[in-house]
Amino acid sequence: SFFRTFFSARPCHPSPSYAEEAMTSRDIDLAFCVDETGSMGPYISEVKQHILSIITAVLRDPTVDSLRVGLVGYRDHPPQDTSFTTQVTGLTSDVSQITRAVNEMSANGGGDGPECMTDGLYELLRLQWRPLAAKVAVLIADAPPHGVEQSGDGFPEGCPCGESWVTQAESCGEVGIKVYSLGCVAPGSAAERAMAGISARTGAQYFRLSSFGDLVPLIKHGATDELGVFVARERLRTVVHQQLGVLRSPG
Repeated sequence: SFFRTFFSARPCHPSPSYAEEAMTSRDIDLAFCVDETGSMGPYISEVKQHILSIITAVLRDPTVDSLRVGLVGYRDHPPQDTSFTTQVTGLTSDVSQITRAVNEMSANGGGDGPECMTDGLYELLRLQWRPLAAKVAVLIADAPPHGVEQSGDGFPEGCPCGESWVTQAESCGEVGIKVYSLGCVAPGSAAERAMAGISARTGAQYFRLSSFGDLVPLIKHGATDELGVFVARERLRTVVHQQLGVLRSPG
């Protein structure tokens, strides 16, 4: 039978692949997606401090070989806000560059209640993530994306960008980006439900801003776990492909 042949075939020794490279690699790509609208005013200074402390903690971890950090700031679409929709600092190992970008964040504008979180997730997903790196993101906000609640939403049918925040979150999960969320929100609010849903769709967790301290070890340990899963998956894929080649070869 196929299974008897498969398991009795001569042992194969996978050649070096992504899996072997990942085994010796402890690279992390870390991105922050931050609501920079006016309602974040009471939190923005604390948010900046938390972002910089996360970066410092990961950099000091002796098990991490390399770290790249990116930042996506978002506000809203006109006429709710005319300053910017998103501002992106791509993933970089230049700590001074990302530190400047974080320090330059400010909370202004925004208009209605919900903001263009969907655009933020869209840009987050399209950063230049390294294939072999663990991929971790942190979403920080105090308002839901458009289309979650009808009241107080200038775009109740959804984000003007035409994308779905659910789809963007699911796409992040599919490519291995864990999106942890830090909510500056009231318990049970639409924003909390949306952010918790985003994190759940990517295999991550939601926290309130006051629980920031619980997030740092999860970022580091979660990144290591992701690398372990990647290694196991790639090893299995390599073995299966090589064994199928044995079965298909003549004689």
